[in-house]
Amino acid sequence: MPTARTAVIYARFSCNKQREASIDDQLRICRQWCQRESYAIVAEYCDYAISGRTDDRPEFQRMIASAGESDIVLVYMMDRFSRGEYDAPIYKRELAQHGVKLVSALEQIPDSPEGIIYEKLLEGLAACESRKTSIRVKRGMEGNALQCRTNGVRCFGYRADSDGRYEVVPEEAEIVVEAFERRVQGEAINSIARDFAARGVKTYTGRPCSYTMLYNIIHNDKYRGVYSWGGHRVEGGMPRIVDDDLFFRAKDARSKKVRASENWGEF
Repeated sequence: MPTARTAVIYARFSCNKQREASIDDQLRICRQWCQRESYAIVAEYCDYAISGRTDDRPEFQRMIASAGESDIVLVYMMDRFSRGEYDAPIYKRELAQHGVKLVSALEQIPDSPEGIIYEKLLEGLAACESRKTSIRVKRGMEGNALQCRTNGVRCFGYRADSDGRYEVVPEEAEIVVEAFERRVQGEAINSIARDFAARGVKTYTGRPCSYTMLYNIIHNDKYRGVYSWGGHRVEGGMPRIVDDDLFFRAKDARSKKVRASENWGEF
């Protein structure tokens, strides 16, 4: 009795191009292909929100490390495997060394010498489209910067309004002003940060306020209304929280002596 043919499925979606549900779409199409072509699925590997231009994908690397567990690696389309002009041939060769073939569920690649040309063409198109997407995204972000939009850059004290520009968060702005005023009075950054952390002030990632957060606040021109992104700088490009005098006095402040031994407080 002949041994059943086996397959592993690899699916991926890019954070800037697709939705998470597209993983389910890819898996569904690949499973239907396996059922139609009489392949038994032995494993499924899925990378979420990771570009195909990099090979630094956990599930992709786990699949490559497990090469040999199946007869084929099945992808929805070849660009799901890789969008890198160098990575695709390298990893296809590694699969081939374990007797594994890469197969596309939607692209019919002939099993003939001409099929090699078609497969290389698909690789080139995937790499080309990836480069074009990168250029389009960068151009769009540069256009946003010209209009002083956030471009996804988060900053304590601000949030994005409906047009994608910075607007002040009043309760956070009060914390920012307090930090500047206390720094001008000579209080050490660590001391302010510890107090804020005890009061429940957190970074936008949910971590307690720290020295790094306070240092970045004191030295961030955004708080005096200067917008900046990718070398693009606009005075008055966003709402101001502190005036210039307070900003520069806080930035240049030194901590006061805290002990009779003449030691200085931590900056």
